[in-house]
Amino acid sequence: MNIKDLKRNLDENNVPRNSYSLNGELPMGSGYVLDFVYGKWIVFLFDRGGRYGESEYDNESDACLRIYNALLAYYKPNKAGRFIEKVEAPKEVIYLPDRSKNDI
Repeated sequence: MNIKDLKRNLDENNVPRNSYSLNGELPMGSGYVLDFVYGKWIVFLFDRGGRYGESEYDNESDACLRIYNALLAYYKPNKAGRFIEKVEAPKEVIYLPDRSKNDI
């Protein structure tokens, strides 16, 4: 896969264009970035001014596959076949008492 194929596949899967950058420019807010620096392909998540989960690849194909998989893992299809944002985990966890010892 190359950048042209990647862009087409992301568009076909309705991944929002503001959630990634394929030319190394930092997106507004947050998003995945694909960049080519000093002969290496770099993929990272840009969020709140920081770079997270940065990975380096020797070839374009592996880097494109990484960003493609990351974006598809973050977005999931709804019943209409469009992608919606991933549901966040609850902020608070409620622990139920252990009833295996019949403490009642």
